[in-house]
Amino acid sequence: MSSVGLKLYPMPVDTILRVTEAVDFLGDASLDEVARFAGTGSTTAYKALLNASHLGFVKKVNGGNYRYIHMNSLKDMPVAEKRYLFQQLLQSYRPFEVLCQFLSYGEDESVAMRKAGVMLGDSSLDNNAFTALSKWGVDIGILSRNKSGTLHLVETLKEELKAISEALEIKLGNEFEIGLYLGKRLTAQCYEFLENPERQRLVQAFTDSEKNPEKSCEETGKAFENFLRLIAKIKGINVSNRNGIGQVAEELTKHGTIHTKHKNMCLAVGAVRTVSAHDRDKVSNIPWAKTPEMAHAVLSYSLSVMRSIYLWVLEGKQEL
Repeated sequence: MSSVGLKLYPMPVDTILRVTEAVDFLGDASLDEVARFAGTGSTTAYKALLNASHLGFVKKVNGGNYRYIHMNSLKDMPVAEKRYLFQQLLQSYRPFEVLCQFLSYGEDESVAMRKAGVMLGDSSLDNNAFTALSKWGVDIGILSRNKSGTLHLVETLKEELKAISEALEIKLGNEFEIGLYLGKRLTAQCYEFLENPERQRLVQAFTDSEKNPEKSCEETGKAFENFLRLIAKIKGINVSNRNGIGQVAEELTKHGTIHTKHKNMCLAVGAVRTVSAHDRDKVSNIPWAKTPEMAHAVLSYSLSVMRSIYLWVLEGKQEL
């Protein structure tokens, strides 16, 4: 786990967007120029720009000026579209995603904040930063508070997560919701153990499972092999000369890192990946037809095996 260096300030989403849009209009601009253009004080502009930089809207350049860096310009964009863009960036912001993962488990707000801070491995994370994230989540409609003030995911989101959990029918293509589901299936610790490339491949495997099952199976296989290589890395095992899921799993088994049963499970995932990565079968000389049902099944199976291996290697638990 690595520090994300989080420093956020609670303020309305519309204020952040107004200050960010000023940078978009001005190009490279000083803090005072941005504040005057946006009609705010310098302190408010500074806090808004720091928030916007974490989300990927702006960055500070040489000389201390600010530059708009997002591919979509805010200029002349309708308010609803600006807020939707903010929502997309917030949902892809890892600290917010981890906070929502713990809220989706039914954790109390303060407990979810504490656990998210530990999970992200950043001692600078405090309630002020998470208060900002929760405020934006409520403002943008991802989170809500009941009459007693308890923070939770909005009901529609919880219903969609339940639907994904009960049947792998991916119809919404919402990466944020899929990420929450993956965190539940793998455990929060295992999901955080993965790095961004592996998390993105698993999300892609979900979104492709209906329309492009072959690509979905490939993405699952790549994420699975990468996971095994990450396990090898933390255990100090060199697998640089091993190719494919089977060979990496064999090396981990040889060193006593994973159980022999785990190796056999890995071989099953590897077999599907091999079928998906090649066209004509070398025995039948006929291409394998790939179905959404297989894409769903291999993804679900792979998540279970990854979870089991993680628990075995890092927590000493024997669980399927």
